[in-house]
Amino acid sequence: MPSIAGSVVILVGAGVLEVFGDAFIRWRLAGSSRFWALLGPGLLVAYGFFVNLPSSETVAHRIGMAAPVRFGDLLGVYVAVFFFVSQVAGWCCLNESGPQGWCQWAGAALIVFGGALFQIGSSN
Repeated sequence: MPSIAGSVVILVGAGVLEVFGDAFIRWRLAGSSRFWALLGPGLLVAYGFFVNLPSSETVAHRIGMAAPVRFGDLLGVYVAVFFFVSQVAGWCCLNESGPQGWCQWAGAALIVFGGALFQIGSSN
């Protein structure tokens, strides 16, 4: 698996774990089953390991990266991925709409633009 594709799979996977971990805790706080109180934190712990895989030298080489990704660069790009995954999950699973009004759309653009800048900066 090439480095960019491997990194994208890892970051999207981390985003899914974090978003659903948060959502399950939210559902429990809203009065749903205690099952969510156990599953939510478990997913958040799994996210913590998963998001850091590209910073591991062993994993980085397995997915075709020349070197591990620096922590700050990794999370700079991850913020944009997390934003996208959370918007999709909110729309699909929580019946929420996306950004409302120009201020939120501008904020969304800045998040995505910032993630792109981190990616460009880390590849130079």
